Amino acid sequence: MRKTAGMWRIAAVAALAIVVACATGREATEGALEPVQIVVENDLDVPSSVSVSIFTEGGMEVNLGSVEPGEQRTFTYDRATMVGKDHRLVATTTGGAEIVSRDFHLQGGETLRWSLDENTLI
Repeated sequence: MRKTAGMWRIAAVAALAIVVACATGREATEGALEPVQIVVENDLDVPSSVSVSIFTEGGMEVNLGSVEPGEQRTFTYDRATMVGKDHRLVATTTGGAEIVSRDFHLQGGETLRWSLDENTLI
C-alpha cells in the first residue's frame, strides 16, 4: 500500500513538472511568433515608386509590396521562423536603383521604420 501511494506522489510531481515546463516554453516563444510591422517612408528627393523586399541571412527573398512617391506604407512580415535572424531591406526604384538597408535582427512584435531618403532604419 505504501509503494502505491509513493508512486502516485511521484507521478503527480512529474506531471506537474511537465505542465510547468510546457507553459514556460510557450511563454518564451510567443513573442517570437508575433508578426513584425515594417513602415517604409518613400521620401526620396527624386520621386519614384519603389518595390520593397526583405532578404534573410539564408538568402530567402520576400517581396513586401510597393510604396508610391511621398507616401508611407506599413507591411506585416509574419515569417515566424525568420525572427531572430539577420535581415536586410531593399527598395528598388522604377529606374532600377537600389536602396539597401543595414543588416538588422528581428524580434517578434516590433515595429521598424525605414526612411528611404536618408536610408535610416529605426
